[in-house]
Amino acid sequence: MEQQDIYITFDKYLNKELSAAEVALFEQELANDEALSDEFMLYQQIHETLSAKHQAAQQYEVVEKSVEKVGNDYFSNLTNEKTETPVIPLSRPSPFRRLLYAAAMMVGLLFGTYFIYQMIQPSYTTTELYAAYDSFPQESFTSKSDQEQSLPLAEAAYNQGDYANAIKHINQYLATNTSPVQDYRLYRCRGISYLAENEYALALQDFDRLKEQASFKNEGHWYAALCYLKMNELEKVEQELEGIDEGSSVYGKAVELRGKLGRVVE
Repeated sequence: MEQQDIYITFDKYLNKELSAAEVALFEQELANDEALSDEFMLYQQIHETLSAKHQAAQQYEVVEKSVEKVGNDYFSNLTNEKTETPVIPLSRPSPFRRLLYAAAMMVGLLFGTYFIYQMIQPSYTTTELYAAYDSFPQESFTSKSDQEQSLPLAEAAYNQGDYANAIKHINQYLATNTSPVQDYRLYRCRGISYLAENEYALALQDFDRLKEQASFKNEGHWYAALCYLKMNELEKVEQELEGIDEGSSVYGKAVELRGKLGRVVE
């Protein structure tokens, strides 16, 4: 939906011009889209301010019309100021007129600020937004014995951005290691490597494993959110970000990303 169409829907909703079915659909969209809900709340505040100013203006309607007639005569005289007819200056504007001027200025400023704010906010494609967070931590694995060469090779490949080989060496280690793997950094490393290689289903499997471990849960949600972002599935991005605990190491990035999702363009 175009931005202008969104504002028209806001206005129709507030003025009770939508059908019952349209109202239900709109309220459902507000419940499911936090960015849209925040924008609607701001627009509603502006609408209520305008309504209050409009009611005040109606109370002084008679005075307004009288002053307007005198003002028209005044400006008519200004256009003919080179004639011999003297210009009779108006008396000081009435308090009602000054009130209306002040109200108009406030409303204009409020509307101007709102629309300028909308214009200066940057927009993103999902590719651009993903690239802003496409930064992964370096890894350091400890091999259980000198005979296990796959982990050092996986570490080197991953840290050099050779994700295909990182995946290969981690899989070799997991295939030959008979004891349970307790180091969830392996799953994080492999999941990130799958993500970089666009193997989304396999990446999500490893991120789900991270979510099962308390100390890696928030990272699991964060990397799953990035995976869905790269897949352009924004609703699932929101769901994953909601699972991140406040105060965790990735919480700040999660809040920032959620704030930008409403600016994603096709």
